Amino acid sequence: SSTQTPTLSFSSPNNNSTIYSDNVDISLSIENFTVGNGTGDGHIHYSVDGGGTIMKYDTDDISLTGLTEGAHSVVVSLVDNSHNALDPAVESTLNFTVDLPTQVSDLSGLRSAQEGEAITVTGEIILTYKQSFRNAKVFQDASAGIYVDDNSGVITTSYDLGDGVSGLTGTLSSYNGLLQFTPISDAGAASSTGNVITPVTLTLGDLSAGAESYESQLVKVEGVTATGNDGETTFINGKIYTLTQGTDTFPMRTTFYNFSGEDLPTSAFDLEGIINERSGVGLHLAPRSYSDLTLSIISFDNLELAIYPNPVQTKLNFLGLSSPVQATVFDMLGKRQLQSEVTNSLDVSQLKSGLYMVEIKNENSAKVFNIIKK
Repeated sequence: SSTQTPTLSFSSPNNNSTIYSDNVDISLSIENFTVGNGTGDGHIHYSVDGGGTIMKYDTDDISLTGLTEGAHSVVVSLVDNSHNALDPAVESTLNFTVDLPTQVSDLSGLRSAQEGEAITVTGEIILTYKQSFRNAKVFQDASAGIYVDDNSGVITTSYDLGDGVSGLTGTLSSYNGLLQFTPISDAGAASSTGNVITPVTLTLGDLSAGAESYESQLVKVEGVTATGNDGETTFINGKIYTLTQGTDTFPMRTTFYNFSGEDLPTSAFDLEGIINERSGVGLHLAPRSYSDLTLSIISFDNLELAIYPNPVQTKLNFLGLSSPVQATVFDMLGKRQLQSEVTNSLDVSQLKSGLYMVEIKNENSAKVFNIIKK
């Protein structure tokens, strides 16, 4: 037997930790003491929640099952082969709390649950976005969406976009207004693959009035334009932009840092993204990458377009354009005389008097008007 002082401690779980299961394995760390059944320095006595003494003749984990919710304590001590406490006594107490997860069937139920409480989403949820930063993931089902913040890397299974996951367990909290779910266990293999989430199509007016009810869901807006709040003409990560649709506006932010300096479209476009929230901007639309943008197909054939005045002296006005177009002025020999991006009007004061053709053009369509310059 060793002449050094025996020590006893718990290597897991940590003291005063919360266990989200009715089963727990308690690992012991014992030094300078050989545990055996009459063959070593002695053995172990332990009790659970003040109950009777249990003898243990090995250093395997103490496995407790069927624990009730609430506070528990395990007292472990080293004794000699005659069951007498060592002198001085070597004893340690582990305190922990069992929090059995509340079961909810879908993400709507999760979003209305209590923050801080352990919750299991029993139904299947679909992965709509993931990134390496904080191992973040966004899930959605037919009822709602949720942002998963997994900074500790608890989810070790690798999921692809469109994968279904069942039985995800974690706790809710809010960060800068965004409701987040922090996982406390890995949910295991995907329950299905290749699912397609169809974004709900909304207007910017819908979002201005009630974006909160779409938080962490995939949405789509159509025929919007974007302007940089600091005059940007490109997409810069972490920047706020203003989306405009008619008289309505709504903020967009490159929150997921997946842009590479692409140009802001100069004409209307359709946009998918996830409704996110953070301090400084509040609720906003966060496209996952540039591929979430689609240039709107605006055909001039479907628009009531007009120009005035004609004949024109200085300024030619365009009626019916909702987004910028390229305007090119040709003389009657087809030689280009003037080119500019316009939405409302074009300065033609530099043109000589005569007959001209004005072509307006976007990515999808073109239209030609004849004008007389006075």
